[in-house]
Amino acid sequence: MKNNKLLFAAAVFLLGGCAGPEKRIDKTLESVAAAQKAKDMPAFEKLAGEIPDAYLEPERLASYPAGTLDRLCRALGTIAFYTPDSEVNALKLEKAVKEKVRRGTFDTEDIERMYSTLLNARLFDKAGEMRERFPAIITEKLPEIVVPEPAPAGSWLAYELSPDGKTARLRSLRLHRGAHMIMAMSPGCGVSARAVREIMEDPGLGPVFEAGAVLVSRSFDAAGVMETKAATGLEQVYIAHKWGDFPGVNFTTSPWIFFLKDGKVVSDMRGWADDGAHSLKRLRRGMEDIGLNPPPSY
Repeated sequence: MKNNKLLFAAAVFLLGGCAGPEKRIDKTLESVAAAQKAKDMPAFEKLAGEIPDAYLEPERLASYPAGTLDRLCRALGTIAFYTPDSEVNALKLEKAVKEKVRRGTFDTEDIERMYSTLLNARLFDKAGEMRERFPAIITEKLPEIVVPEPAPAGSWLAYELSPDGKTARLRSLRLHRGAHMIMAMSPGCGVSARAVREIMEDPGLGPVFEAGAVLVSRSFDAAGVMETKAATGLEQVYIAHKWGDFPGVNFTTSPWIFFLKDGKVVSDMRGWADDGAHSLKRLRRGMEDIGLNPPPSY
């Protein structure tokens, strides 16, 4: 009888140990969805801590039911999306997706999301490994990443693509002094493309923008950046190293123009109106905020 009680207690303990992570994962996914709906960006880093490393040990992952593993991947994928600079959060998602791969229950979306997350965290070696393992899903070819010695440090770090797009060299954009403009944009965004076209067609604003602006993508889309260069005729189109390397700049909207003076954001303008004339007036005011005085647009 005593032995039976001990066995029963052990079974309860083991079941409770399994149920604990499952309940916490479910709760975390609910909190992630709430933060996403409320656009509470600071919440995501905190929510990442709700899924400790112990929950991602191979033995633990192998014990989860398929539904729990799927919810874990969804929670970690959303957290990683909203904390793109975090290598830690990207690697957490990688562990969960690898368990799906081990079971053979992954789908194309799992692999594409994992690849995108690794690129966002600038974990190029791991992204390359995924491309080699899943060539039918990940078809793009990454440029060779070149980091000079000594590596550039400080803010305003970005990757500059070579003319043939085969290499991406890390460099400083040197925006620490003087008046500059940063257009945060997503390659392939039609609104951003129209904004640049209307700016460059303006005889007063176009030359000032070309001389003092850089276009920066947060996503590592080398092909898209090359297409943007070709479409706009601008050479100063880059890929941000990390979001944190651009203090005061927000990459959540394309386009979003920031006006800098001596390395600090003075003002900004978000989006581009259907009535281009209105946005051009806002652009002129932004230029004037940082001491640029474009001539009249006759």
